[in-house]
Amino acid sequence: MVYAQELHRLLVDYSICSGNMEKGEFRCDANVSVRPAWERRSAPGVRSRTSTHFRFMEHAIEFEAKRQIEILEDGGKIVQGDEALRSRQE
Repeated sequence: MVYAQELHRLLVDYSICSGNMEKGEFRCDANVSVRPAWERRSAPGVRSRTSTHFRFMEHAIEFEAKRQIEILEDGGKIVQGDEALRSRQE
């Protein structure tokens, strides 16, 4: 989250873009992947498409992390993919 906010600040400060997220002039996607602490290998990631504000991105990351933890705790597996596309298909 801090990385996206700092990148946004730099792009606006150096007049690279206006950074207007509502108009799609600055977009970020977050790849969320959880795994048990004892696992060494990476877990499959799910891309969470963001909307028009950093606050929404933060909520999307928290939601996806909790969703993945619940799946793993129930003995399921995380399917790598795009959460925005998956939600449209369901």
